[in-house]
Amino acid sequence: MGKKILIVDDSKTFQQLERALLAGRGYEFLEAFDGSQAVKLAVEHVPDLILLDVQMPVMDGGQVLQFLKNEPKTKNIPIIMITTLGEQKDNKRVLSSGGATAVLHKPIKGMELNRLVRDLLRE
Repeated sequence: MGKKILIVDDSKTFQQLERALLAGRGYEFLEAFDGSQAVKLAVEHVPDLILLDVQMPVMDGGQVLQFLKNEPKTKNIPIIMITTLGEQKDNKRVLSSGGATAVLHKPIKGMELNRLVRDLLRE
């Protein structure tokens, strides 16, 4: 079985896009539509990587990130924050919020996402 990637986004379209961009590499995908679902799935399944949208209902990406980095079972999972925020100061804010491994911007570029995922999963 392939490595597990949790895709967290309140948009089904963006979830499908991220899955399609990473297709063909044997990954197993888990999906959450809000922060609360993300926390539950991450703790239950302990994925190898998380793609986490910043702006979501229930719990936003920053709240999810903070929870997961303080939870012993999930604290070492690499997390890529996905955002529509595009300015450098926003990148710094997201990265300094507590444990994000990287930040990608929507619209996501397939080559950039694949390279980053391979690097973080050491493939």
